[in-house]
Amino acid sequence: MKISFGAFCAATAALAAVTLLPGAANAGIISINDKAGFLAASGATSATGAIPIAGASLASLTVGSVTFSQVAANSLNFSIDWTSRIAGNQFAINGLEDLDVDFGGDVFSFGFDFVEPENDPNVNAPFVDSTFEISLCDDGLCFETLQFSVANDIAAFIGVISALAFDQVLIREIIGDIENEFFGEFYTSTTPVSEIPLPLAAPLFLVGLAGLSSVARRRKRAKITD
Repeated sequence: MKISFGAFCAATAALAAVTLLPGAANAGIISINDKAGFLAASGATSATGAIPIAGASLASLTVGSVTFSQVAANSLNFSIDWTSRIAGNQFAINGLEDLDVDFGGDVFSFGFDFVEPENDPNVNAPFVDSTFEISLCDDGLCFETLQFSVANDIAAFIGVISALAFDQVLIREIIGDIENEFFGEFYTSTTPVSEIPLPLAAPLFLVGLAGLSSVARRRKRAKITD
């Protein structure tokens, strides 16, 4: 069984009504642990490939078709394999985990591997349980924001499907500090999604029980500059 993308977004709005601005959302965070299900539903494939070891204090780095850029005084740290929770290398951020991600063209879905360590190695600062905001942007205009937080010391996967195309996402740590979180491979799809398989959408109704809390908020705004 499948549900329409519109019905999925309506369910997101109903679930998080107390935090939503008026209007139906155009996008939803739909996955934390079902990476395979997200990739199958969205048609997304790895846009970065394996994360390289490239340096400890970088302003930006293009990996595959994705360009990662520092925000404000932060820098990107591609110096080691940070965690054993997810395969391959990952990258961290020196400072708050704020990140600009450019896809080099329009996409409708994106996702990434992610770990927030609390008791694992390489936290490197007093732990703060973090909440993140993702803004979807196209041609310099950000049209959608979503928030997520994940359970700690697990391999997480954050997947976003949008009804509108976007070419950039802005990831901001809105609650947290300079302790580390780790980012793995990024995945994208240029194919619009009209229906989402119900088994993949169903965990939406169990928000918080699978280690993910999420809200979707519609907000037209100018591109964030730091």
